[in-house]
Parts: sequence; structure tokens; C-alpha cells
Amino acid sequence: MLEARTHGRCTEVPAMGRQMRIVYRDEPLPRNFSKAIFLAGPSPRSPGDPDWRVDAVRELADLGYDGVVYIPFPRPGKKDTTDPWRWEHDAMMRSDAIAFWVPRSQQLPGYTTNIEWGEYYRSGRCVLGCPPKAPGMSRMIHMAKFEEVPVASTLRDTMLQCIGGIGLGAARSGGECGIPIKIWRTRSFQEWYKAQCAKGGKLLRAEVQWTSAARAPQIPPAAYKIEAAFSTSTPGEERVVEVLLTERHAAPHVLVIPNDADPLMSTVIILQQENPDAQPYVPPLPEAGLPDPHPLSRAPRVSFLQRVLDAPCTVATSQELRKLRKDLEESDAAYLRTRTTLGALMKRTDPLSRSLAIEAVAALGHARPDFGRTLRAHAVEQLASHRFSSSPQTYSQGKVQRSIAGGRPRARQVES
Repeated sequence: MLEARTHGRCTEVPAMGRQMRIVYRDEPLPRNFSKAIFLAGPSPRSPGDPDWRVDAVRELADLGYDGVVYIPFPRPGKKDTTDPWRWEHDAMMRSDAIAFWVPRSQQLPGYTTNIEWGEYYRSGRCVLGCPPKAPGMSRMIHMAKFEEVPVASTLRDTMLQCIGGIGLGAARSGGECGIPIKIWRTRSFQEWYKAQCAKGGKLLRAEVQWTSAARAPQIPPAAYKIEAAFSTSTPGEERVVEVLLTERHAAPHVLVIPNDADPLMSTVIILQQENPDAQPYVPPLPEAGLPDPHPLSRAPRVSFLQRVLDAPCTVATSQELRKLRKDLEESDAAYLRTRTTLGALMKRTDPLSRSLAIEAVAALGHARPDFGRTLRAHAVEQLASHRFSSSPQTYSQGKVQRSIAGGRPRARQVES
């Protein structure tokens, strides 16, 4: 039988053997792991208040969890010498799943939990759980369901959702710990990471700054932005890279046709790949001695379709659109999903449309600087009320930029 020991207002979580590692707020974050869960939620405020994290760890042990568990308060009996806000942020950003269990009551009001939920509920790592009659939870549940974040009514189901989202995990060390399992498994990240490692240097740290949609911890986002720092051959220097990656077979492809009279009336065409294994249509080469039946259309048609499928957002002309239509008639690599105006797309409230609108605004504003001021003004007006991450975003020169709190200024290499 597991017994918990109480020291002051916090309860020490009992050890669960060698497999599960419990990390308190006054302890350094692990440098390597295969799975990590952060237990977010109201903490005891006075001696005698219930501590749900003891039961959560018991449930995790009973479910066979064998990874890291972050406890956001100091080990009972020890003095907390760390910056609690920085430690909790770093721990959450180094977690595969964030379990928000909110048994709200007079003893556990969850004031800080409300702030943390607002900051991280779109991180793609969260699972929300609360007792059926917990007061003041309707807004959080609504936000979770709107972003397709799993919602549970028992502590065990909350832990089960976290474990199910992580699965078998994956061994990571050093800066790799900043990449959650849902992104670590994607082909887009692995290909990019392999290419970066080939340039030399070790991954020192990494942070996922933005994802196109929240959803469950096991569902990879269609697009995401990462800032990563790699070591260099010069001591004391590092190579910082910001990159926006997309899952080619998961992310819709956005094609924008500019409207010179009104940028907001620019046509936005969303393409979705119908067969993940299908390749763009390539006209067959003629047999030896026979004339080429596709002498003019071969190169431009194939290159333009390939450009659309290789880029998350493409600005094209009407003539290129006509070429694309011909390509689509002969290829099952993609199909037209929807067609709308940029203004209408920006007014939609679903997360996918908002992320596609951001990409369309950025691409069109970058390709047509004369559109930039109008687009940025409307983008801020229509989209500023929606937070894509825990930090504010700004729109500048048609590119989505993000301000990063803390840290010294560093030279950055921006990739796309």
C-alpha cells in the first residue's frame, strides 16, 4: 500500500520504483527521457487541503506508466530556491502531455490554473479533466472541445488519455527533450532534424513556438514552428534556427490568387492530398524515334503542381491556376477542397481556417508588399483575439513573427 507523507501544506508523492521518475520544482529538469507528463492543476494552499497529485501518481503507476512526472511544487521539507514560473514553463515545454486535473473547490480554487490553462491549452499537449460537478468549469470545457482537446470526468481517465497520447514514447536527450512526442514522430521533423545534424553541431535546446491546431497529444499538427539552437565549432557561439514545418501528407495546401483591387477579395483555394502515397502526374516519355506528345506542357505543368504540393502556401497567377486545373484532371495527388476569399476565411472561427488565413496573409503580404499594410491591419483586427501560443504574435512584412521572453539577443537564421 502506498502511503503519502505530509509536510506543511504539500504532500510528498511516494516513489513508484525505478521506472517512474518524479521531478519536483526545486529539482533540475532531466536531461534525457522517453516520456514526460506535467501534472497541472490547483495545489494545496494550507495544511490539510487535499492533494490530488498523490492519487494521480498512483493511477499512473497502476496504468504502467514508466516515464517522467513533473510536480509543480517543491519537495516537501526542502526550501524552494528556483524561479517557480520559469521552472514550470520549462517543464511544460519539455512535456509530452500536460494533464490539467481541476477539482475546483473552496480549498482548491485554481486561480493560477486558470492562467496556465489559458497559456497552454493550444499547445497540443493538454488533456483536461474535472469532476462532473466541479464549479466554474464550463468555460474551460467549452474551450477544450472547441480546440479538440480531450476532456475526462475522472482522474484515472485523465491519466489514461495522457498515456494513450504518448504511447511507447521515444528516447530523447539534451535539446531533443524540448520536442514533444507528437512532433518528434513526424516525418517532417525527422527529415529537417537529420538535415540540421548533417551541417554539424549538437542540438542544445528547442522550443515549439506555434502549432496550427491543438487537438489531442497523439495527433500531430498540420504545421508548426520551432526555434532550435545548435552548437558550432566556435566555443561560446551557437546557431539559432527558426523554421516553419508542415506535414506534407497532413497539411492542406493553400493557393492564393491576388486581387489587385481589394486584397481581402483575393481568392484562396485549399487543396488536400487525396492519396498520401500518390505522386504528381508526370506525362510518360515517348518511345524512341516518336515525337513527344507533351513538348510544351511537360515541364511547366509538373513544376507548378510540384511547387504547390511542396509549399504550405503558394501565391499564383490566374494563368498558373489554369495550369493547375489541367494537372489535377490527370492526377490523383491532390483535389480542390474549398474556394473562398481571404476576407471570408479570416472571419471563420475554426482553428484550421485561422491557421490557413495566417499562412495566406503571410504569403500574400510577402509576395505583394503593396498589400502588406491592408492585410496586416485586417489580420490584427480579425485574428488578434485568438492566441496561437503562450506568447504574443505580431504581424510584420507579411511574415508571422514571435517575440520570445527572456534570454539574450542572438543572431537568427530564418528558414522556411
